[in-house]
Amino acid sequence: MRALRHGIEEAFRRQAQGTLAPVALLALACLAAYGGSLANGFVLDDHQAILDNPLVMDPGRALEAFSHRWQVDSDAYRVYRPLTTITLALQRALHGPQAPWFHAGNLLLHLGACLAVLALGRVLWPDRRLAALLGALLFAVHPLHSDAVSSIANRSEVLATTFSILAFLAFRRWLLGGRRPFLLATSVAWFAGLLAKESAGPLLVFTGLWLLPRDHRGRPLGPAIGGFLAAFLPSLAAAIALRIHALGGTIDPGPLHYFAGVPWGTTIWTWLSIMGRYLWLMVVPHPLSTDYSYESIPLVSSPWDLGAAWGVLALGAVLAATPWLLTRDDPDRRSAGWALAWTAVFLLPATHLVPLMIPMAERLAYGASVGVHLLGGLGLAWVWHARRRTAPVLVMGLLLLLAAATAIRDRDWRDDRTIAMATLRVFPRNALMWANLGMARAREGDGPGAVLAMHRAIEIAPAKWEFRLALARLLHDSGLHQDEADVLFNGLAFVPRTEDRLARTCEAYREVRPTLAPEDCRGRLLQRQHPLSGPP
Repeated sequence: MRALRHGIEEAFRRQAQGTLAPVALLALACLAAYGGSLANGFVLDDHQAILDNPLVMDPGRALEAFSHRWQVDSDAYRVYRPLTTITLALQRALHGPQAPWFHAGNLLLHLGACLAVLALGRVLWPDRRLAALLGALLFAVHPLHSDAVSSIANRSEVLATTFSILAFLAFRRWLLGGRRPFLLATSVAWFAGLLAKESAGPLLVFTGLWLLPRDHRGRPLGPAIGGFLAAFLPSLAAAIALRIHALGGTIDPGPLHYFAGVPWGTTIWTWLSIMGRYLWLMVVPHPLSTDYSYESIPLVSSPWDLGAAWGVLALGAVLAATPWLLTRDDPDRRSAGWALAWTAVFLLPATHLVPLMIPMAERLAYGASVGVHLLGGLGLAWVWHARRRTAPVLVMGLLLLLAAATAIRDRDWRDDRTIAMATLRVFPRNALMWANLGMARAREGDGPGAVLAMHRAIEIAPAKWEFRLALARLLHDSGLHQDEADVLFNGLAFVPRTEDRLARTCEAYREVRPTLAPEDCRGRLLQRQHPLSGPP
């Protein structure tokens, strides 16, 4: 045991002080955690983002991503990710629709993000390179990041985080007296992050706070603020202009907003419970889920709810500890405060202060967790230097345990059936995953199983018209036209009776009774009467 301890300690000391050795160590960590993803296929949003996206299928149209929404054929989702689309198009042009190569691309992008985290850690703790390395290793192997790395389409979070860190590092270099090209690099990197995903936006707040302390600057405050505005405002204006051109708006998801129509009190308590979950999962990655749909995150109407109470405590602790640490004389404590500030600021996109279409998603914590994991690296380095006999072995054991947990969880992204079943083990009332399971069974030729899964999805979420349409198609293909029509008719009790829904329902009933006149069918539906209740 003593020889093992000395061997690990000496190896890490050398690698932490070197340049290439940490790169190799982080590469091994990423490979250990996500190497199995090379055997995974396309799941969930990968189908729309890669296999069915005309801008990715035809590389010659990739630049059209700047003027189109993320899912080109969907008017419902007001999402803008042109840089992410372009990376997918470039990969498809190189190797075709081969899932292993796309997963390899995500693995390399994650490694790039880990190297950026390492560089950020060395800025925060310049005299504690072991802490920076351990923090980057925590970030590399933490299971919470599986949603961003194992899902090909979610590489947008990885890109946004990497470019945010690079932009900050470039601006810091200019702030300390660097030349103007560092300002240009800041602007370009942050612009790229915004075009990858909106998650890069909070860097504006963090960098604005960073330039205030005198010891962070080699320039007077006035010129520093001028450089800050020159670096960030053009990128922000350009990103907003492109987004408005492509979407006709900025961040408003319309009626798809999770808290649309919800009382403000319920919104606040639910939001606090979600924040508590994010902070918990950054430290203790359990329980994790590949999807958090509406039924998985219930609305909270009382401050006495356990989730809301935990959210108040956790978020309150972060917000209280951050300014306290930033005002300490000890450099390590101040750096810990900046790490917490990074997490607090980069959680903003997940707070629903920015309107979201989903209640929660682990991928939204990818960039925010950087601060927590760098802080964890500082803690592990403190344990390491405690000189206890088992300290290096315990630290290595923790990293290996996290890597193994991530490798096991990465297998959930093998295919749509597997990821649906994995989610339903955590959240049995996740209607979206029941629907995805139904479609996966349908693709496998299991018609009865597909119908059962879709019925379960509708039982949980009766107002989801798209689920009813999917079930109607399955019943139609099975020749069960009466059941198809009744599924649609029953759904009209939960949704507005729009012309397209009335027409689709009447189309199904006319397959049951060809003599049924469309006008008569439509009139009966508007009067909430069954179309076949009259004489044939």
